[in-house]
Amino acid sequence: MKQIILCLLFMLFISATAEAARPASVQSLRYSNDGEKVRIVLDVTNETDFRESYLENPSRLIVDIENATLNLPKDAQKDILVGSPLANRIRIGQFQSNIVRVVVESSSEINTE
Repeated sequence: MKQIILCLLFMLFISATAEAARPASVQSLRYSNDGEKVRIVLDVTNETDFRESYLENPSRLIVDIENATLNLPKDAQKDILVGSPLANRIRIGQFQSNIVRVVVESSSEINTE
């Protein structure tokens, strides 16, 4: 009985590891802007890691979604003008073969604290 349970646990671990190793698919990007804040939502098929960084001139927030591929619908916008001081523009693209990058340009300084 112990062998069956151990084997089942091992199979579940292998299955979970294979799922984690499979690239995530970024399937949509949407945003809302209420004047005081901008909310950006990405629909991603698997759990994945990301890194964020900030650049200046112009102020930009960069989010790299690791182990991911971009699978937006054909008619989806990849460069969106938001028209908010918090987020003038949002861009999304396949930065490297396994990294999807989202760039949020802002006319205000981005507070990194």
